[in-house]
Amino acid sequence: MPSTRRTLLVIGVVAALVVASFAALELYPKTFEFQVQVAYQGPWQVSWTSYWGGPAPPNQIGTGGYTGTGNSSRIVSVQISPGDYDKGGVYFCAQASKLDNSHGTLTVSVYTVNGPYPLEMRNTSAPSGSATACGELYP
Repeated sequence: MPSTRRTLLVIGVVAALVVASFAALELYPKTFEFQVQVAYQGPWQVSWTSYWGGPAPPNQIGTGGYTGTGNSSRIVSVQISPGDYDKGGVYFCAQASKLDNSHGTLTVSVYTVNGPYPLEMRNTSAPSGSATACGELYP
């Protein structure tokens, strides 16, 4: 095989390997899922905030909230872009607040989806009180 053909063959193989390597890179957003559980017999409200790399602005990814009455469990999805993969984990906090003046105990827990144990669990018995639970997941 002439030298030119051999060189072109090697260049072609190297190019194919480079293309395959880039195809394997994650070029799409990653989704992290946290499960928020509220245990309380009265009305409540949950507000959540997520950050990448730790709980400090300006690293905020997103916020949200919802209301309910009685015990509840909800999955919250947080998405980060590929450019943020190297900035550490996704830090997530959910604050549950009572919407009444009851002395009953409100408990909020943050889990990984299908996780057997909470990343954190907090509670309050104060009338109109609130409690905040947080957790962190890594890409």
